[in-house]
Amino acid sequence: MKSRFLLPALLSRFALLFAAMVLAAGPFHAAEAQPVTGRDGKPLAGVPLDAFRDMIAAMRQGGLVMLIRHERTELPSREDDYSRSDTDCRAQRNLSVAGTAGAAESGVVFRALEIPVGRVIASPMCRATETARGMFGVGYETDRRMLHQDPDGARNLAVASAEMRELLVELAPGLPGTNIALVGHGGMIHQLTGVQLSEGEVVLVRLAEGGAVTVVGHFLPSDLNPFVRDALKAN
Repeated sequence: MKSRFLLPALLSRFALLFAAMVLAAGPFHAAEAQPVTGRDGKPLAGVPLDAFRDMIAAMRQGGLVMLIRHERTELPSREDDYSRSDTDCRAQRNLSVAGTAGAAESGVVFRALEIPVGRVIASPMCRATETARGMFGVGYETDRRMLHQDPDGARNLAVASAEMRELLVELAPGLPGTNIALVGHGGMIHQLTGVQLSEGEVVLVRLAEGGAVTVVGHFLPSDLNPFVRDALKAN
């Protein structure tokens, strides 16, 4: 008979002990909901579609420079070996499979939205040229003024950014009726625009005489997917 009542008694004592522990710990709070973020870690909510619509309209009108950080790279990745050639992919951090696919997807976005791009200039480093090729095809140029800075060498971030600004001075005020795409590296773009881009992200700028930069907006091409779907349906 004792065994029949032993388990309920133990469970009752356990329940009382658990209740006492909860009361001692204070009121229970549910974990706060985490914001939904994109692959760049930024919250997806709160960006009005009209902002993206305005950027699409501005790109279609032309006269902008699209500063593009190269697409996603391998993790873990090798360090860049600055003693080797700029174009030696074996001595550099390269695109991951996701980065290669992302560049191709971005190319679909620009073509579907009929964004005119009249000139594409890339850093000679492999992750930049592969991004340019995936987004815009083989008709791109390379310019060493877009080259990644060497943190331990003479071409530090200040020097690299100055060289990139020199290129922008040459390109100003842009191409009327079409856009110029520059595919490069995050640190230099941040230095020139104040915008910290994730890999594969685009910042739109308008150039004035002398290379002065006005930021129009920035986006991941995948942010424009709702408009791409509408464009593809219309066709």
